[in-house]
Amino acid sequence: MVREILKKIAYRSLWRVSKKILFFFMPFLLIFLLTFGIVLSIFGAGPSDNRFAEVKKEIAGYVNSIDYDAVSKYGQENGYKLDWGIVFALEMYANGWRSQIDMDRVKRMAELLKPEFEYTDYTEKRVRYTISGEEIVEYIPVKILTQVHTYKGIYSFEYKEITEKGADYEYRYLEPVGVDFLEDYSKLDAVIYQELKGLVAGDNIKNVELSGGKMLWPAPSGRNITSPFGWRLHPVLGVYSFHTGIDIGVPQGSPVIAVLDGVVRYAGELGGYGRTVILDHGNGITTLYAHNSELKVKKNDVVRAGSLIAYSGSTGRSTGPHLHFEVRVNGRPVDPLGNFSVGRVQINAADNIDRKMIVETAEAFMKGQENLEFLIKSGE
Repeated sequence: MVREILKKIAYRSLWRVSKKILFFFMPFLLIFLLTFGIVLSIFGAGPSDNRFAEVKKEIAGYVNSIDYDAVSKYGQENGYKLDWGIVFALEMYANGWRSQIDMDRVKRMAELLKPEFEYTDYTEKRVRYTISGEEIVEYIPVKILTQVHTYKGIYSFEYKEITEKGADYEYRYLEPVGVDFLEDYSKLDAVIYQELKGLVAGDNIKNVELSGGKMLWPAPSGRNITSPFGWRLHPVLGVYSFHTGIDIGVPQGSPVIAVLDGVVRYAGELGGYGRTVILDHGNGITTLYAHNSELKVKKNDVVRAGSLIAYSGSTGRSTGPHLHFEVRVNGRPVDPLGNFSVGRVQINAADNIDRKMIVETAEAFMKGQENLEFLIKSGE
């Protein structure tokens, strides 16, 4: 009897303490559950795992159905198809993560983001020797893929000319030997600006006005072009590739100047380019200055036309001191000797947080990380 009474007293005391603890932590618990529910609803975890299943299926189905004409000899085009994840992420941010999508916008964005292919014509030569000593010559025209422009950047292909010889034949052709990549999000940035208009992180704005005008010459101490724009035999590697700019012969340590007002989007080592500066001049125009010995600017700096940005050198993949100079329009390299003039424009000098967030989201969805795993990893 006494034992039962003691048990009831103990239970009641425990309940009173539990109620106090529960009431104290209740507000925090409600906030946690609310936040957790929002996160789960956005990223499709927990009870709403299937919320975007049909949406993803529809977008992925459309993007994967886009036809790419593989006209190159080696059919490399098939390896550079547009990722459905980037189109899905853009649509989700554009519509506020609702399950109702705008397929017209999806198609418009996919059209703008799909890869563009550049080719050069090459003629293979095949010679067959007959028993009588006669030569039968055949010329075979082929398309050689030189560049792929994707939303992530530009892939440039390298080829080596091969001559195979046998007892009764000879065959000359180009064989792919490598691929160079230069990160360039111009295509994606244009879509973000056009379709989202700063809805994701529009408060990260640092607008500056660029006066525009006619492009200056980037190397005041020299005008000798040692290698022009276009298809060429690389002087270091001995392979054929597309030269995306011009090489200007200048002495070591010569000044390199900004050809227009601009914002520094990159300043540092860049693979075979060595020490490189990339400037954004607005209206989709960027310029690149490579192989420098010393850089005088840093990322997000605002520079004016004619201001010093670097000293020339021979860093990276180079045979000697020179300036490699490029002009890109919406990410596509164009001949820098063209007559370029840029209008007055306002651009954002800050980092594009919108793009970083969208790219990370797209990569997470492509890997199947549509839940808290993506959030945890992105915050590490």
